[in-house]
Amino acid sequence: MDAVARTLLRLLVTHKRLLEWQTSKDSEETPRADLAGFYATMWIAPAVAILGGCLLARLEPAQLRMAAPVLGLWLAAPWIAWWISQPIEAAAPEMSREHLAFLRRTARRTWHFFDTFVSAEENWLPLTTSRRFRPRG
Repeated sequence: MDAVARTLLRLLVTHKRLLEWQTSKDSEETPRADLAGFYATMWIAPAVAILGGCLLARLEPAQLRMAAPVLGLWLAAPWIAWWISQPIEAAAPEMSREHLAFLRRTARRTWHFFDTFVSAEENWLPLTTSRRFRPRG
């Protein structure tokens, strides 16, 4: 919502800083990507959980047992956000020599196509059909 509001404000009102953005690389390099950073950023959720739990324990102690799961989730929200934002380690695919040879052949053929048919004469755009190129089949 913050990004949408800023964009609309800049487009419709101020007309300034229209080209300002934060790249994904910049956001990945922020020093607050650890668990403490998530708690510092999302401090309101645990605070509301603790405050709500204290108020509920004082005013309606019988309802505390029913509210405990929700309060627990609010308390753990920064940890959950940190946990689900951790990168997933992708397993490297195991390829046989035949697969590697096929990929290399395909890459060479693809490069040859672009090297042959993408030129200044064609405005550096690949053509789908050409007098010089006839698809097989």
